[in-house]
Amino acid sequence: EKMKADGVNMGILKAIGVLERLSMSNPLKLRYEAYLKGVRDERAWKIHVWKEATEAGMAAGRAAGMAAGMAAGRAEGMTAGMTIGRAEGMTIGKAEDILELLKTHGELPENLKTRILSEKNTDTLHRWLILAARSQSVKEFQKKM
Repeated sequence: EKMKADGVNMGILKAIGVLERLSMSNPLKLRYEAYLKGVRDERAWKIHVWKEATEAGMAAGRAAGMAAGMAAGRAEGMTAGMTIGRAEGMTIGKAEDILELLKTHGELPENLKTRILSEKNTDTLHRWLILAARSQSVKEFQKKM
């Protein structure tokens, strides 16, 4: 007891603990071992629950991240698609406006229709639209374009 109170060193304290356990009566030993088993079981259970919770949390985080990433990607794709679609729609609209203006000046050759409809540069189409509005005939428009 005196050595225990003085706290001499850990090795000696462990040895004293082992001696105390060895000197216990049989019913006391059984209760102590049952207590130690309970402590070990509780520790193992906590580790098991922690691992399961961690795995579940990681799976949920992965799923949420994937869903958010897919939603963001879909939104970005839709925005890009709408931008491209809008630009293509404007291009087609300008080309059709040019053709409508030129129809008021007479018959349109098929190669002229094809050229106007195949043009993708909006600046060029804008210039042609102004030119079509100022032209007196289809031939004048063709010469100036």
